[in-house]
Amino acid sequence: MEKVAVSNSERELQYITWHAYLALVMGLLFCSASLEPFLDFQSSKALTFVYGVAKFGLSVYFIYLMCKVVTTMSSIKKRNFWTASFEDEYLNHLNLLGFKWSFHSVIFTLSPFLFSNISSLISESFPADSISAKALATLVVGVMFICYALPVLYGLNKSDE
Repeated sequence: MEKVAVSNSERELQYITWHAYLALVMGLLFCSASLEPFLDFQSSKALTFVYGVAKFGLSVYFIYLMCKVVTTMSSIKKRNFWTASFEDEYLNHLNLLGFKWSFHSVIFTLSPFLFSNISSLISESFPADSISAKALATLVVGVMFICYALPVLYGLNKSDE
């Protein structure tokens, strides 16, 4: 059996694809963890079961994607990995686009807190004891991961057509 040589741009494409899927799954896990207190699990056993199966499935898929990212990460240049730059211009463009979307989503989400007194804004916007700072931070991190993954996956899908 003959080994097929894979070019550097193909390895980078594999890496950014797995990395985007990993970011999407991580974002879904973070968002689900932050929204758990708002779901009423006492009223429906079916909701509890479906949520548990979905979260378990996402966790297993997360472990699988981590393994794929680590194996493809080892095949690209270390400098490109640490600087988040790719030799392929389109992949570099998609990566930077994902970072921009992620950054702007966090700024858009947190800007009301930056321009006002945080404690008064939280107490006015949310009922007492409805959301903690930890849950809000977890939700923002989840949105950040999702906003990185979606433009990258869309751009990769668009390039395949």
